[in-house]
Amino acid sequence: MTAYLWGERPPATAKAQVYTYVSRLRAVLGEAPAIDRQGDSYHLDRSDVWFDAAEFTALARQGYRELAAGELDRAEQTLTGALGLWRGCILTEVTPELRDILLPSLDHTRLSVAEDLGAAILGLGKHQSYLPSLERLVRENPTHEPLSAQLMLALHRSGRRAEALDAFHRLEAGLRDELGLDPSREVMDLHVALLRGEEPGWRPARPSPVSHDASVPGPPPAPAAATVVLDPPPVVASPLPLPPPVAGAELDGPDLRALAARVDHLRSAHPRQVPTVSVTGMPGLGKSTLAVAVARAWPLDGPRVLASLADEEHRPIPPHRVMTDILSVLRQPTDVCGSIERCYQEALADRPVVLVLEDAVDAEQVDPLLAINPRSLVVVTGHRMVTPPESSVRIHRKPLNRQQSKAFLLRLLGPKYRDMIDGQAFARIIGVCAGIPALLRAVATRIPDPSMSPGRLWAHLVDDQLRGLEFDKVGGLPVQLAREQVATLTPLERTLLGVALQLPCPFSVRALKDVLGWRAGSTRVALEGLEELGLVGRAHCADGGPGWSVSWLLRAVQPLA
Repeated sequence: MTAYLWGERPPATAKAQVYTYVSRLRAVLGEAPAIDRQGDSYHLDRSDVWFDAAEFTALARQGYRELAAGELDRAEQTLTGALGLWRGCILTEVTPELRDILLPSLDHTRLSVAEDLGAAILGLGKHQSYLPSLERLVRENPTHEPLSAQLMLALHRSGRRAEALDAFHRLEAGLRDELGLDPSREVMDLHVALLRGEEPGWRPARPSPVSHDASVPGPPPAPAAATVVLDPPPVVASPLPLPPPVAGAELDGPDLRALAARVDHLRSAHPRQVPTVSVTGMPGLGKSTLAVAVARAWPLDGPRVLASLADEEHRPIPPHRVMTDILSVLRQPTDVCGSIERCYQEALADRPVVLVLEDAVDAEQVDPLLAINPRSLVVVTGHRMVTPPESSVRIHRKPLNRQQSKAFLLRLLGPKYRDMIDGQAFARIIGVCAGIPALLRAVATRIPDPSMSPGRLWAHLVDDQLRGLEFDKVGGLPVQLAREQVATLTPLERTLLGVALQLPCPFSVRALKDVLGWRAGSTRVALEGLEELGLVGRAHCADGGPGWSVSWLLRAVQPLA
């Protein structure tokens, strides 16, 4: 109470003042509701009293369940009623300390309910009538991606494609200017579909259940892992439709059969361990896309769950937080077993699932999450392999070669762009993209009329503000990828890479070891480790001897500078 009333600097008479305030409150309220003292705290009996905040929480949860069950009409009615309880500004006559604690949590809950309502209305095809409300919500929350995505979809379905594209560019500019971020992969895929004039495969995001009691909110929770249900079995209702496939990254039948055979071999050799598929490689190569494709196609009658193991600053998320989020989206209890680890193990002991764990940093993160039913499958993505090698199948992603890059772009753009892709200007563009699908996809979103001349095409796509690398309106994607590449390096790896970036390429092991003061063998082993991550590659020195070269992207962006 003292924190709510006075913050971190309560007066010396704080306890006496609280006692006086409670006495006055009892006199105003009468016998109901009762306020009882319990030790150093007070308890308010709300059993026979109506609170608008408690009613809002109940309606929000009911609407979430209806939406998850596909009862869109009921969900629309319930969630509209929940938001109807919000009238004007809230917490206007309380202390600043109380407002600072409660308002962020209440605003977050209100926006979650607004997302759920938008999902229900768009699902019912009532996009035109909901546009004014969506536009107001986006004006009030310009960097809120789910609401902006819903606005883009509603505008597109209303025949206002140009305005839908403008909504994307406003979101992109807001995220970059205010937060230094790019739009999420889902929003970028929606944008690509709009540019190509296609009906977007994107659907409204999974609604977030109201997990706290909004009638007595506490301080805002720490950012949670991004955990969602990917694809439940047909008999289980899910709050999230399966993400749409990403062009150019499909897992075909023979690949899936070969992967399933390798996993079956692991099950036979280690029947008590859950098999894992480890997808490794540098950023931008489609590790997550492939992992989701595996989860989508895997022959298992059970839910699919996607969880991120790193936050936006690439810091590892503790396993217990990931467990909490996984149990929450599976609607399993988290507080009845004595510890979150035990709840996690008991909930998944007899329930096979497919887990996709994105951006794993080390084995300490992953190992506790593998204590589940051995009939499950866990797909882990990361720069390095962090899963047990004896029970893992590894898929290492590498950059595309020129022919693969052309084929990838052709699948994204369609056959009418074949002549452009085979032209001279595109040869330069493909070289700049260095076989990284994320950069190729970013280029594809900016391709104009296929009849544009090679010179105009090059000028249209490339901005010389970043040494000819930052594509117009891509949002600094090369810089982002380069920073992600070095984010998880060890201090020794960063030292070696920093020195290598200062040497003329290609360079020899001898030249590098002389600057570092290391032995040749240690230098070679370290280079091979960076080669595994896609940061350096083998080349020929000027004298024709074996050498090494730092990746084009790192040399251009200099993320260690």
